[in-house]
Amino acid sequence: MGQGAAQEAALCAARSQAGLSQHLSSSRMSHTASLLPLLVVAHVPRASALPVLPHVWTSALHDDTRMSFSTDTAWPQGLCTIFEIFRQRGKPFANRYYGPYDKLLNYCFGNSFQYFIELQSPPSDLNLPDTVDFERFMVVFNVNRCPVLIAEIKDDGWAHRADLRFKADDQIRRRYDAMLGNCPLPRLWGLSLLGTSLRVYCGTVTTGSIKPNFVPRPDPSRILAPDFLEGAWDIDILSPEGFNKMKEIIMDVLAAAAAL
Repeated sequence: MGQGAAQEAALCAARSQAGLSQHLSSSRMSHTASLLPLLVVAHVPRASALPVLPHVWTSALHDDTRMSFSTDTAWPQGLCTIFEIFRQRGKPFANRYYGPYDKLLNYCFGNSFQYFIELQSPPSDLNLPDTVDFERFMVVFNVNRCPVLIAEIKDDGWAHRADLRFKADDQIRRRYDAMLGNCPLPRLWGLSLLGTSLRVYCGTVTTGSIKPNFVPRPDPSRILAPDFLEGAWDIDILSPEGFNKMKEIIMDVLAAAAAL
């Protein structure tokens, strides 16, 4: 074999080896990636890149640099925009609001590592199969994993049907049955959220009482009247009233925790 042919053969061999190494490396990376859990982080674009949606604030989300619930006097505009985007684009199920409410509760409790938020499911014997209503709820725990606040989140449509309002009230009361005795504070606050419509609950640990009082079915042998519990979810959590109510609740939680 001539010198030119030998050089050509050596070059081909080197290219083949490099290609094989690259293929093996890619295969290892693909195999490793398949073993990793999936974490999805939703990117919210700058306001200039957002589609024109009704009632969406136009300030850029990255301008909300304060993010201090204790000193703010209104919800950050970026947080409200996140809710609006999920309401406009999400499917009509409760889980479209899990991300926005996780953001809201983390904002309320600040950057401290004293509290964390967890999405929970009821015990399997209470969580009957239901293709429409997946019973999941959020709990704010302290560092000892004791509940200090619970949030039951449903879709907007629950506010417009008497049977679903009755069911929403029943479900959050069952959360209290399971958790009130484990709360280390004098009160365990509960948020029943039908979209952004809020009804506030408060359980007293020493007495086991829950406010507001339970309203039973007027006649168990008849269907519910269309206006049953109508207006009970009368606070828009994203409104100034909703902000002030949440500040009242969070300040009570933090003050009670500091007094322990």
